[in-house]
Amino acid sequence: MCSLNPHAGENGILGREEIEEFHPAIEVLRAKGIDITNPKPADTLFAKAAKHYLQNEKQPYDVYCACYHDQGLIPVKVLAMDKTVNMTAGLSIIRTSPAHGTAYDIAGQNIADESKDDLCNRTGYLISASSLSKILNITSLFVTYLFCLSIFFICFRVFTADFLSLNSEY
Repeated sequence: MCSLNPHAGENGILGREEIEEFHPAIEVLRAKGIDITNPKPADTLFAKAAKHYLQNEKQPYDVYCACYHDQGLIPVKVLAMDKTVNMTAGLSIIRTSPAHGTAYDIAGQNIADESKDDLCNRTGYLISASSLSKILNITSLFVTYLFCLSIFFICFRVFTADFLSLNSEY
């Protein structure tokens, strides 16, 4: 779980959201059986994830939860733009999108690369067919605690290169 404030708020010196909002929400999730860390500084968390990714090592976490769009997508786009799917949690539907976004600027020009859509569809299917669908339902509680900040799951190990080797049949 990425913190909202730099250095995870430094025990309230740089912001109290981690103490007042995140920790109570995390305890609710833990009580529901979700294994989640306390908030960690995003720069440190993603730097360590990048190191594992570049060395083709197993990630220490299955999911990286960022508090807002740019916090999660900037480091991931730098490393794996073509292999990244972002997912918005806390909605009543499963919403996935390629890292490059919806590409409205090229809609109707017959130049889009549909392979990214296929990756998003596979991701959505795997989420719906797995225990992650349970997280989606519980995450709506978390979104409330975070004042409806957009939460994106950035999944290096689960939602990147592993999908490229999946059988095309769902």
